[in-house]
Amino acid sequence: GCLRLGVIEEGRSDFELARSAYERAIALDSIEAKRRLSRLLWNGLGGRKDKGSAKALCSNACQEGDRASCQGPAYL
Repeated sequence: GCLRLGVIEEGRSDFELARSAYERAIALDSIEAKRRLSRLLWNGLGGRKDKGSAKALCSNACQEGDRASCQGPAYL
């Protein structure tokens, strides 16, 4: 539920709420939420840019099997 809420909020361009929803989804072990939050952090959408956290999340998601994370700018 939290992951889908984040996706909906991103679609509405409410990136601050999307970040919050993704953080809750990550607490529930959502790999996709890690990738999505890393993109928001990398680009500074919904809050401050945090490339270090973005890289860590993206790397973790990649190691957990999310292939798209392995090719994102935060991972490279």
